[in-house]
Amino acid sequence: MQVVVNMGMRAILNVPLETRIETMLQDLNMLTISEEVYVSTMIFIYKVMSGLLPEYLSEMVIKFSDVHDYNTRHGHDAIIPLRKTEFLKKGIFDELHSYNMLLVGIKTQKSVETFRKALLVMMKEN
Repeated sequence: MQVVVNMGMRAILNVPLETRIETMLQDLNMLTISEEVYVSTMIFIYKVMSGLLPEYLSEMVIKFSDVHDYNTRHGHDAIIPLRKTEFLKKGIFDELHSYNMLLVGIKTQKSVETFRKALLVMMKEN
């Protein structure tokens, strides 16, 4: 899939084959497909954690702030259940861990748009 995107970028920019992918992505202000998947996944988890999606999804994730009333630095984090099988060790639980690793300032954004912008800024800095 990324190969097709790269060909499209070369056609849009009308550049030779030797042009670096990073340069084309920067010129078009685009992300790689894996970065887009990461951003979309983090936005989905943000919506689940913020209660912006149907209730049955929010009920599947327990936040530390739901367990106790203390204002702790991990209050916005999701509690990741113990996973004993290899099947459960992959998937959404890995993504919840990635979400928990985000800075508190990113997780506490007031809207999806500001969350996305803060996430992109963090990604560009790293």
